Amino acid sequence: MNQHIKLVLLISVALNALLIGIVFGGASFYFTEYFTAEPPKPQVSAIPSETQFSEEKRELYKTIMLPAWKEYETSRSAIFGEKQLALRLIKATPFNDKSYMKELQHIRDMHAQRNAKLADAVVQFAKQLTPEERVIFANIISHKTSTCKAPAAK
Repeated sequence: MNQHIKLVLLISVALNALLIGIVFGGASFYFTEYFTAEPPKPQVSAIPSETQFSEEKRELYKTIMLPAWKEYETSRSAIFGEKQLALRLIKATPFNDKSYMKELQHIRDMHAQRNAKLADAVVQFAKQLTPEERVIFANIISHKTSTCKAPAAK
């Protein structure tokens, strides 16, 4: 084979290997950050103040929303543990892709179940609020409690 063609082929293979390393290196960095860094916990389980809701609505919030938030926060730790298991599955020798994909599906199912339970509680609570109270409630659950206004007097 021509010396020139060998050199071009060698350079091409080296550049392709470099590109593959960059792509997989970036992907592994992304997944490592996703799986190892536990996201900050939302501080939304506090009870709304007297200026935000009446005593009756605050009690309703305690019975409907607080248990849902506590379960949501508890499930965060469980999901984090499952992500750690997924990382161990990636590191395992030999790599079992079926076990890994099963674990990822389990994590997705846990997310979906957690979010569905919280959404059900939000709906149950919001159905019992006036339109003005729903605005306040939306601000509370979107972490904008400082912009909440008291319900208009009737």
